[in-house]
Amino acid sequence: MKNKTILILTGIIIIITGIFFSLHYQPESLQDNPVNPAEENLEPGDQFKNVQLVFFNSDGSISWHLDSESINNLTRQRVLELFPVNITAITEGEEVLYNLHAHNSYYNLDSGLIQIAGPIEIIKDQLSFQAANISWQDGGDFLLATGGIYIHSPDFIIEGESLESDLSLNRVTIKGSTEKQAYFTWKDGSDQDKDL
Repeated sequence: MKNKTILILTGIIIIITGIFFSLHYQPESLQDNPVNPAEENLEPGDQFKNVQLVFFNSDGSISWHLDSESINNLTRQRVLELFPVNITAITEGEEVLYNLHAHNSYYNLDSGLIQIAGPIEIIKDQLSFQAANISWQDGGDFLLATGGIYIHSPDFIIEGESLESDLSLNRVTIKGSTEKQAYFTWKDGSDQDKDL
């Protein structure tokens, strides 16, 4: 009976010691190489460098030429992650409409939705458009920018909460919110400052 008790106590001590070591000591390979959650969806061959893609509006009159230094293909979600992003909008006649620069972009292969995350800057002639987020449907004619809109030129500044525009950025609507109205300001401090 005494030997049985010693054997049971020894077994319990070994189990407790094993649990202690498994909880407090990990192999060096796991400690040195933590797993990046974004990489869990990546498979070998799903990362590419210096990528160029072209997207079109509904009638093909405007194209977005997208350049990115790096692209991840998140295969389980069928989403392309591109970063950083540079887009040149060009007409059929090869006229450059504007250039867009952003931190990263996601392109859903199934829906064709492109979501661009900022900071985003669009340079069109002497106008600079800034926003936090832009969404556009591949083959669509309109884009939506949100997250605070800031448009400035040598003469004026426009601020708002969201922007809706055709893909050429010729017909632009700036909206405020219930908390903060959109507004227009002359840079020289003219009395013509007014809410939109």
